[in-house]
Amino acid sequence: MSINVTDKRFESDIETFFLSPKGGYTKHASADLDKKKGLFFNTFIQFLPLCLSELSESSS
Repeated sequence: MSINVTDKRFESDIETFFLSPKGGYTKHASADLDKKKGLFFNTFIQFLPLCLSELSESSS
């Protein structure tokens, strides 16, 4: 069994982890970026309820 230790494979493994449920990241197209706001607006809107529910739980 050979192990592929090239830079591309290393980068691919890191990206695969980050995009997994455990890594928690999502991949976006450049066109999805709102340049005026400096963020991926739809992802931000999806994130808000998660963040707000954690805040309300911690303040209880």
